[in-house]
Amino acid sequence: MKTPLVIVLVIVAGMLGFLTIYSQQKAPVAQVTQGQATGGYGAAAPTPAAAGVSGAPTPAAGGYGK
Repeated sequence: MKTPLVIVLVIVAGMLGFLTIYSQQKAPVAQVTQGQATGGYGAAAPTPAAAGVSGAPTPAAGGYGK
């Protein structure tokens, strides 16, 4: 190979490696165990603190699990 091509390839590989490692450190992955997950289909609706402006009760939670 020609020397300038090798230099360009080394620089590009270094940049890709740096960006890969940097992006992995900047975006922490939330580790949720099975018992701690909330929400989703079929989960119970949270109880509101107040009934709101009209005073009407909130509708029941729907979804695939109900």
